Amino acid sequence: MDMTHALLVKAVQHRLNELNMTPYRLHVMLAGRACKQTIYNFVTHGALIRSDILVAIMDVLDLTVSNGKGLRKTASHGNGR
Repeated sequence: MDMTHALLVKAVQHRLNELNMTPYRLHVMLAGRACKQTIYNFVTHGALIRSDILVAIMDVLDLTVSNGKGLRKTASHGNGR
């Protein structure tokens, strides 16, 4: 696992903890864009996933990538998330 991937996994894990959310709940929020096992393996073991799934996870968790500052939370989109 390279450094960038490790940081993405860590940021997602941290955000899930902040939201008190399980990988299963994340799967439900992704509405069928990825299977449960894929989400679980990424969150718990840092398994590689397709970029479109990673983008969907970041969107659901309101995370964005910033220049040189790592990941940060975005402002609420007003869509109930």
